[in-house]
Amino acid sequence: MNEFERHLTKGVYGYEDVKAGDWYSTPTQKITANIIDAFADLSGDHFEIHMSKEAAIRHGFSGRVAHGLLILSLVDGLKNQADVQFKAQASLGWNWRFSRPVIIGETIRPKVRVLDISEPKSKERAIISLDFLVTNQNGETVQEGSNRLMVYK
Repeated sequence: MNEFERHLTKGVYGYEDVKAGDWYSTPTQKITANIIDAFADLSGDHFEIHMSKEAAIRHGFSGRVAHGLLILSLVDGLKNQADVQFKAQASLGWNWRFSRPVIIGETIRPKVRVLDISEPKSKERAIISLDFLVTNQNGETVQEGSNRLMVYK
Protein backbone atom coordinates (compact mmCIF):
# COMPACT_ATOMS: atom_id res chain seq x y z
CA MET A 1 0.00 0.00 0.00
CA ASN A 2 1.39 3.40 -0.88
CA GLU A 3 0.77 6.78 0.71
CA PHE A 4 -2.26 7.37 -1.52
CA GLU A 5 -4.06 4.21 -0.41
CA ARG A 6 -5.92 3.95 2.83
CA HIS A 7 -8.12 1.34 4.38
CA LEU A 8 -11.58 2.85 4.81
CA THR A 9 -13.10 2.37 8.24
CA LYS A 10 -16.75 1.98 9.18
CA GLY A 11 -18.85 4.86 7.90
CA VAL A 12 -20.88 6.37 5.11
CA TYR A 13 -18.87 8.22 2.47
CA GLY A 14 -19.79 10.81 -0.12
CA TYR A 15 -17.72 11.29 -3.27
CA GLU A 16 -15.73 14.11 -1.67
CA ASP A 17 -14.72 11.83 1.22
CA VAL A 18 -12.74 9.26 -0.80
CA LYS A 19 -9.78 9.18 -3.16
CA ALA A 20 -8.50 6.73 -5.75
CA GLY A 21 -6.73 3.88 -3.96
CA ASP A 22 -8.97 3.85 -0.88
CA TRP A 23 -10.14 0.29 -0.17
CA TYR A 24 -12.16 -1.93 2.13
CA SER A 25 -13.24 -5.54 2.49
CA THR A 26 -16.82 -6.76 2.64
CA PRO A 27 -18.20 -9.60 4.75
CA THR A 28 -17.55 -13.10 3.40
CA GLN A 29 -20.07 -15.64 2.10
CA LYS A 30 -19.88 -19.43 2.17
CA ILE A 31 -21.40 -20.97 -0.96
CA THR A 32 -23.92 -23.71 -0.16
CA ALA A 33 -26.12 -26.04 -2.17
CA ASN A 34 -29.16 -24.13 -0.90
CA ILE A 35 -27.84 -20.84 -2.29
CA ILE A 36 -27.10 -22.41 -5.68
CA ASP A 37 -30.49 -24.16 -5.79
CA ALA A 38 -32.35 -20.96 -4.92
CA PHE A 39 -30.50 -18.99 -7.60
CA ALA A 40 -31.15 -21.73 -10.17
CA ASP A 41 -34.87 -21.62 -9.36
CA LEU A 42 -34.97 -17.83 -9.47
CA SER A 43 -32.96 -17.46 -12.69
CA GLY A 44 -34.19 -20.60 -14.47
CA ASP A 45 -30.55 -21.63 -15.06
CA HIS A 46 -30.47 -25.33 -14.19
CA PHE A 47 -27.40 -26.17 -16.27
CA GLU A 48 -26.09 -29.52 -15.05
CA ILE A 49 -22.74 -28.35 -13.61
CA HIS A 50 -24.72 -26.23 -11.15
CA MET A 51 -27.23 -28.90 -10.20
CA SER A 52 -25.33 -32.22 -10.14
CA LYS A 53 -22.00 -33.10 -8.56
CA GLU A 54 -21.67 -36.05 -10.97
CA ALA A 55 -22.25 -33.83 -14.00
CA ALA A 56 -19.79 -31.24 -12.70
CA ILE A 57 -17.15 -33.94 -12.22
CA ARG A 58 -17.86 -35.27 -15.70
CA HIS A 59 -17.12 -31.75 -16.99
CA GLY A 60 -13.82 -31.62 -15.08
CA PHE A 61 -14.82 -29.79 -11.91
CA SER A 62 -14.34 -31.06 -8.36
CA GLY A 63 -17.97 -30.46 -7.38
CA ARG A 64 -21.08 -28.44 -8.15
CA VAL A 65 -20.19 -25.05 -9.59
CA ALA A 66 -21.90 -21.84 -8.48
CA HIS A 67 -23.35 -19.74 -11.28
CA GLY A 68 -20.98 -16.91 -12.22
CA LEU A 69 -23.84 -14.44 -12.04
CA LEU A 70 -24.77 -15.78 -8.61
CA ILE A 71 -21.32 -14.86 -7.32
CA LEU A 72 -21.57 -11.39 -8.89
CA SER A 73 -25.00 -10.93 -7.28
CA LEU A 74 -23.62 -12.02 -3.91
CA VAL A 75 -20.68 -9.63 -4.28
CA ASP A 76 -23.09 -6.73 -4.86
CA GLY A 77 -25.09 -7.80 -1.81
CA LEU A 78 -21.94 -8.12 0.31
CA LYS A 79 -20.91 -4.63 -0.83
CA ASN A 80 -24.23 -3.37 0.52
CA GLN A 81 -23.71 -5.20 3.85
CA ALA A 82 -20.20 -3.83 4.43
CA ASP A 83 -19.31 -1.46 7.25
CA VAL A 84 -18.20 0.97 4.54
CA GLN A 85 -21.04 2.48 2.54
CA PHE A 86 -21.26 5.16 -0.10
CA LYS A 87 -24.05 7.72 -0.37
CA ALA A 88 -25.11 5.89 -3.50
CA GLN A 89 -27.92 6.81 -5.82
CA ALA A 90 -27.60 4.05 -8.44
CA SER A 91 -25.31 1.47 -9.98
CA LEU A 92 -24.49 2.37 -13.58
CA GLY A 93 -23.07 -0.96 -14.72
CA TRP A 94 -20.52 -3.68 -14.26
CA ASN A 95 -17.48 -4.89 -16.20
CA TRP A 96 -16.81 -8.38 -14.86
CA ARG A 97 -14.67 -11.51 -15.38
CA PHE A 98 -15.12 -15.03 -14.08
CA SER A 99 -11.53 -16.12 -13.31
CA ARG A 100 -12.09 -19.58 -11.83
CA PRO A 101 -15.08 -21.66 -10.72
CA VAL A 102 -16.54 -21.37 -7.24
CA ILE A 103 -17.42 -24.80 -5.85
CA ILE A 104 -19.93 -25.60 -3.09
CA GLY A 105 -18.22 -25.19 0.28
CA GLU A 106 -15.92 -22.39 -0.82
CA THR A 107 -16.07 -18.96 0.81
CA ILE A 108 -15.86 -15.77 -1.24
CA ARG A 109 -14.04 -12.69 0.07
CA PRO A 110 -14.54 -9.44 -1.88
CA LYS A 111 -12.11 -6.54 -1.60
CA VAL A 112 -13.21 -3.18 -3.03
CA ARG A 113 -10.92 -0.35 -4.14
CA VAL A 114 -11.82 3.11 -5.42
CA LEU A 115 -10.42 3.35 -8.96
CA ASP A 116 -11.39 6.92 -9.72
CA ILE A 117 -13.96 9.62 -9.21
CA SER A 118 -15.37 11.44 -12.21
CA GLU A 119 -15.70 15.18 -12.23
CA PRO A 120 -19.20 15.96 -11.04
CA LYS A 121 -21.56 17.32 -13.66
CA SER A 122 -23.64 18.62 -10.80
CA LYS A 123 -22.43 19.72 -7.40
CA GLU A 124 -24.61 17.08 -5.74
CA ARG A 125 -23.19 13.85 -7.21
CA ALA A 126 -20.34 12.19 -9.10
CA ILE A 127 -19.50 8.74 -10.41
CA ILE A 128 -17.11 6.55 -8.46
CA SER A 129 -15.52 3.61 -10.27
CA LEU A 130 -14.94 0.69 -7.90
CA ASP A 131 -12.54 -2.18 -8.55
CA PHE A 132 -13.42 -5.59 -7.08
CA LEU A 133 -11.14 -8.54 -6.37
CA VAL A 134 -13.02 -11.63 -5.19
CA THR A 135 -10.96 -14.46 -3.73
CA ASN A 136 -11.81 -17.82 -2.21
CA GLN A 137 -10.70 -19.09 1.19
CA ASN A 138 -7.31 -20.05 -0.32
CA GLY A 139 -6.65 -16.53 -1.64
CA GLU A 140 -7.24 -17.57 -5.26
CA THR A 141 -8.95 -15.00 -7.47
CA VAL A 142 -12.37 -16.29 -8.53
CA GLN A 143 -13.90 -13.14 -10.01
CA GLU A 144 -12.84 -9.57 -10.62
CA GLY A 145 -14.08 -6.45 -12.27
CA SER A 146 -15.43 -2.98 -11.79
CA ASN A 147 -18.65 -1.15 -11.01
CA ARG A 148 -19.62 2.43 -11.75
CA LEU A 149 -21.60 3.93 -8.90
CA MET A 150 -23.40 7.28 -8.81
CA VAL A 151 -22.73 8.81 -5.40
CA TYR A 152 -24.01 11.91 -3.64
CA LYS A 153 -21.72 14.50 -2.04
